[in-house]
Amino acid sequence: MPQAIVYPESISDLRAILQEATKKKWAVYVQGGKPGLTSASIPAVAESVLISMERFPNQISQIKNDVLVASASARLSQIHAAAEAAGCVFPVNPTETSAMLGGALACNASGSRSFAFGPLRSWVRALKVLLINGEVLDLKRGMHLGPELHYAMPPCKNAAGYFADGDAVDLFIGSEGTLGIILQVELVLLLLPKIRLPMICFFDDEDKAHRFILETRRRTRDAGDTLNTVVLEFIGQAILTRFPRLEGMPTEAKAAVMLEHWANEQDEEAVLGCWAEH
Repeated sequence: MPQAIVYPESISDLRAILQEATKKKWAVYVQGGKPGLTSASIPAVAESVLISMERFPNQISQIKNDVLVASASARLSQIHAAAEAAGCVFPVNPTETSAMLGGALACNASGSRSFAFGPLRSWVRALKVLLINGEVLDLKRGMHLGPELHYAMPPCKNAAGYFADGDAVDLFIGSEGTLGIILQVELVLLLLPKIRLPMICFFDDEDKAHRFILETRRRTRDAGDTLNTVVLEFIGQAILTRFPRLEGMPTEAKAAVMLEHWANEQDEEAVLGCWAEH
């Protein structure tokens, strides 16, 4: 158990908490929506203070063109709703939409559309961050803090360590709250496509599903091809057996692949025909 659990309602509240923690040499842990599985927001030492962002002002203050500015305490469900109300879409789709934006950024979350759009990092244009000494940093994409750090990140999908491309925004994204408390975020959106067609394809063999995924990856990345999925998720037999029965789901299914086709100009029936042939 931490020494204290606090619910700040302003930046001045946060400053006072950090000042007290520094004076008493307490570790600081920050909690957002708490849907994560890694327990990163649960204190590991007793000499600590737990900061819950539940009562921090929850604002989506600006939507202009393809940019949204929101407080880190905004829920992902609110981000999605605000984007769609403006005729846009927040391309990254982390699994649990009750998560707070700040927590999602702290772990550089990705989601069902990461095949097309990657993790959150690529869609952040600016951050406002509170440091342990009470200083607020306004970071814009392309800014640097002191000497640049450069080292090789793992050449695969990962959320490892402090991202080292020299960009100050990237350094804080994925840092698990160890460098500062994110207060506000400027996100880039995409215009809402005219066709968003979700599909699930069933296979009687996992190898067939794997081959289908490889060919779908190849075709989707061909700019001249009709097929264009933003979702490409494999579901193996172990998970499929735990699925609730879907209408039309074949009894002999041993694997499945989830897809979502996005397009602006194509006819929906023609798109379905192309996917059926594929």
